[in-house]
Amino acid sequence: PRARVYVRLIVPNEGSDWPLTNKFGVDVDTALELLEYAKYQGLIPYGITFHVGSQCNNLKNWFIGIKTSWELWEKAIYRGIKLTMLNLGGGIPINYQYESLSIGDIGSYIEALLKKYFLIKPVEIQIEPGRGIVGDAGVLVSSVIGKTIKDSHWIYLDTGVFNGLAEVLGGINYPMYSDTINKDIIQYTIAGVSCDSMDIISKNTYLPELDVGDRVYIMAAGAYTTVYAANFNGFGMPEVVFV
Repeated sequence: PRARVYVRLIVPNEGSDWPLTNKFGVDVDTALELLEYAKYQGLIPYGITFHVGSQCNNLKNWFIGIKTSWELWEKAIYRGIKLTMLNLGGGIPINYQYESLSIGDIGSYIEALLKKYFLIKPVEIQIEPGRGIVGDAGVLVSSVIGKTIKDSHWIYLDTGVFNGLAEVLGGINYPMYSDTINKDIIQYTIAGVSCDSMDIISKNTYLPELDVGDRVYIMAAGAYTTVYAANFNGFGMPEVVFV
């Protein structure tokens, strides 16, 4: 009793590399019913949240999220429910193998929307910019442990999808480079260390010609890497080193 609760709205996730709209979220009318039920049960209807999808490069998602939140906010007031908090979720992108929206542009856009729709601002506004803060802070250092030519040039690294790069399965395409010099540039399929056929890190990465033992640096690996890693097939998780 008297616990504060808030409801999550469903909003479009188009333009997000890692959509999060299917599992969670409800429409405005259902959200209003949930807030009323919470109040009836002695809980405190506290606020609204939504998520535009992780690694979002579509400003329209924030527009729909904030506008829909305002619609629910106003309906709640009409029903005698005074909300306090608006959580804008995450979605702030970083640069992978393409240039993303900047946090400055997103912030200015959100600020303008809040001024337009929330004439009386929520007492508390939250945001969850996890990837946007730490994504660029990590580099996963790996080594080539094998190479072959099949349908294309393949190299095998001592890390993989199950050792920290799980997000490649959802479409995240990490930038990579090698400090090998004076070599021809080759288009590689890059595979991970495990026996699982899903352990493919990239199918279209251009790097200098590599040999066993060469280093491959996987950039922008600060978010959702070590937290996803496991000792699958007996191969260890990446060691974290602060520089």
